[in-house]
Amino acid sequence: SPYIDPETICPYCDSVLPANPSPQLFDLLRTTFPKSTTDVRPTNPLGRKAPTITFAAVCQRHILESNILPQARAEGWPTEIEWNGLEARIVKMKADLNGILADRGSPILYNQNTPTTEKAMDTAIDGPRMRCVFWRELVVQWESSGLRTAAIGQFATFEKMQPGYYGEAGLVIIHESLCRLFPPDTVDANLIRPLSLLEFVGCILVPEVAMRLIAEDMFLDLNAVDDQKEAVRVLRASASYGVAMFPDCDSEMDLEEDEEDSESEEE
Repeated sequence: SPYIDPETICPYCDSVLPANPSPQLFDLLRTTFPKSTTDVRPTNPLGRKAPTITFAAVCQRHILESNILPQARAEGWPTEIEWNGLEARIVKMKADLNGILADRGSPILYNQNTPTTEKAMDTAIDGPRMRCVFWRELVVQWESSGLRTAAIGQFATFEKMQPGYYGEAGLVIIHESLCRLFPPDTVDANLIRPLSLLEFVGCILVPEVAMRLIAEDMFLDLNAVDDQKEAVRVLRASASYGVAMFPDCDSEMDLEEDEEDSESEEE
């Protein structure tokens, strides 16, 4: 087999590192090194070993930089986000979001005898909620499954809450901002049945906000059908990039603290 310079492969998983590692990747390798031990392998004389939780971020990062980052650059997705200004941008959406929240106008859910196709829904409805692509998708999915309203919550999955390239860090800010904009005691539960407020925020308002943020970033007009479709496409296409690029730093810090606690207990 051809010679591979061990300096160019990951000390933990032996995958080839990106040709031009970022400062973030170098930093992760540096901080992980003292938490690991030498593990010389035939495939990697510079191999290291450690608990998976210790080096997972290293491998996640080099996979991101080797595979996902080139696509992100080609697509024009951001590599940095102005987090401090995010909540202010979301607050400006309050009137539109309130329209979706307060408009019960979804006759399909309340008239079980009216079959619905996506085409019919596209042409027959113009209330704020039924103009919301994420609500329409939920209704179509729910209706086509033949399930009754009690089971609709199963569609409120974590996957649906992904805010595109804003990642987990963005998800936390979006969710907290929405909870401040719409406290539970100010929302009429009858207006959002059969979803709970948590489900409605998670699988309707979170992606709606993320789509609007992406549209702003890309100078798209959400009143134009093609522009809205492009914003939704980017939202979904960039989800895995967002998770890898912008993790929830608080949860990572919690993991590191747990790790340090367990190490000190072992000592």
